[in-house]
Amino acid sequence: MPHAILERLYEQAKQGNDSARAIFHRAGRYLALGLANIVNLFDPSLILLSGERMKYDYLYAEEVLTDMSNLILQTGRPPPRVETHAWGGLVWARGAAALALDHATKAAIKT
Repeated sequence: MPHAILERLYEQAKQGNDSARAIFHRAGRYLALGLANIVNLFDPSLILLSGERMKYDYLYAEEVLTDMSNLILQTGRPPPRVETHAWGGLVWARGAAALALDHATKAAIKT
C-alpha cells in the first residue's frame, strides 16, 4: 500500500500539485543534508545513489545537488561526483561483497 501512495504522490507532483511537490522538495532537502554529512565525514570522490526510489527524480534534482554542495565544508576540493542508478535494492550487497572479496584477495596474496 505505501508504494501505491508514493506512486500517486509522484504523479501528482509531476502534474504540478504544489503539496505533492513540497513533499518531494522536503525529502530532497533531507537527502541533500544526509549526503553532505557523508561527504563531510568520509570525503568520497564518488557517491552512487541506487535503488528503486531513484526513479523519483525530485529526490536527486539539480537543486538537491546544489543544496548538498552548499552544505559541504569548504576544503578546497571539488564536491564529489554523484551518480544515480535505479538498480534493485540489493545492489549495495553486491558492492559490499566485492569490497570484502577484494580485501580477502589482497590478504591472501600477501601471505
